[in-house]
Amino acid sequence: MTSDGIADADWDRVHELVVDVVNASVSEDKAAEVRARASLFMLLDQLDDKYGPKPSLLATRADLRRNI
Repeated sequence: MTSDGIADADWDRVHELVVDVVNASVSEDKAAEVRARASLFMLLDQLDDKYGPKPSLLATRADLRRNI
């Protein structure tokens, strides 16, 4: 469980999608990067609904927006 209460299984999925975003970015595959970012934002929305606002979710969302 994260320090702000998100289950490891849920956070592992966030991590997987972040890795997908980074890998697509490094390989300069814009279409794959857009898909991975969209999937990650959808997951963050779902986790917001499940857990309420949490610092780790907000920070992840902010990092994604900063790197667009």
